[in-house]
Amino acid sequence: MTLSNSTPKTKLLSAPFFPQANSSNSISPILSPMGTCLKVRPYPAMKVGDTVMLCVTFFDRATAGQPIPEADFVQTQLVMRQNMKLGLYFFVPKEHLHAVGYGRAEAHYRVIQGKRERCSCTKCVVVDMRSHRLCPPLGAA
Repeated sequence: MTLSNSTPKTKLLSAPFFPQANSSNSISPILSPMGTCLKVRPYPAMKVGDTVMLCVTFFDRATAGQPIPEADFVQTQLVMRQNMKLGLYFFVPKEHLHAVGYGRAEAHYRVIQGKRERCSCTKCVVVDMRSHRLCPPLGAA
């Protein structure tokens, strides 16, 4: 089956959202010790039965850098009735984040409705899974 590409006149869908990213737009082990969540908000013309494919590409540097193919993450979900109001949630396991250590993630999704395919804008976050030493408790020697 061949899917048609979006035409240049087609408006891109809104980018996925990283709810666990901190105020610096970074994924860290403090807020994401087991992995991280991505949300696809309800989009125009969303229908029960749509196929939504989330694609996350990881890079070895926060800016520029080379892709890390073994860390790539792709997951597909079918839209159900409850997703019409709540959107869809995807979970990227920690193994993908730790394969990066320090770098960047770029996420987008595709919506497949029959033979029609629409794409979203891309969302970028810094991935910093390096260990951070916490300050010792007060009074500790």
